[in-house]
Amino acid sequence: MLLAAKDPETGKELSDEVIRDNVITFLFAGHDTTAHSMAFTVYELTQNPPVLRRLQEELDRVLGDNDIPDANQLKDLEYLDMVIKVRNYRGICKSDTCHIFFTATKEQNTP
Repeated sequence: MLLAAKDPETGKELSDEVIRDNVITFLFAGHDTTAHSMAFTVYELTQNPPVLRRLQEELDRVLGDNDIPDANQLKDLEYLDMVIKVRNYRGICKSDTCHIFFTATKEQNTP
């Protein structure tokens, strides 16, 4: 994609240096963000056993004996999607003033 990209102002192709800099940025910024999000999500799950239990039940139901979901199974992991999204939103709040994780999970448990 970067190899075919052109500068919107000049219409010129991107230089090798610009492509290299962008690839480095994507690689390291993406890796760092993903690693932190995963670590804090796992931490939040250990602090909230009912949420962890419900997530495990969904994973067992959707995945069965498969360790890696296929594209169709990913669509069915609705609770996992919610947990990740809520965790990332809560990450910008202070835990003593932001109770989104708990509120969202309680709402999901309401019939």
